[in-house]
Amino acid sequence: MQPLLKSIKEHWTTWLAVGVWTFIAIPSLNWMVAFLQSEKSIAETWGLLLTILLSTCLSVLYVAKLIKEKSSCLEFRENLYWRKGDLDPFCPICRDKDGANRRLLNTSRDTDKWIKYECHTCKKNFEKSDGANRYTVHKNNHA
Repeated sequence: MQPLLKSIKEHWTTWLAVGVWTFIAIPSLNWMVAFLQSEKSIAETWGLLLTILLSTCLSVLYVAKLIKEKSSCLEFRENLYWRKGDLDPFCPICRDKDGANRRLLNTSRDTDKWIKYECHTCKKNFEKSDGANRYTVHKNNHA
């Protein structure tokens, strides 16, 4: 079960597209076949076909728009990717390597004079001292 959850987490856009296809397009096509086998006129049949195709296309376009908005709303600053309103950034190594938005874990302690983040995927640490204006990357020594 763990590999499936990891796959869904890392490739949620693909799973979302599969879900749209499974729950919208396939039932629509099945309904269309049943309708075609009935005693309806050609005009009614073509009207139904066009309605189903249009609604499926619009659904897929809407999902694509959501995916694009979700991935493009990241801002690169201080050597990390940030989403507006979020307190924790995303890993720049993973994002630049494979386009994945992987949130960094804040590993700072209250007594630290550094702000520290860690990526569990690429095993990099990102640190920034109080006076610095950007984060520096370090190899995770605990990996």
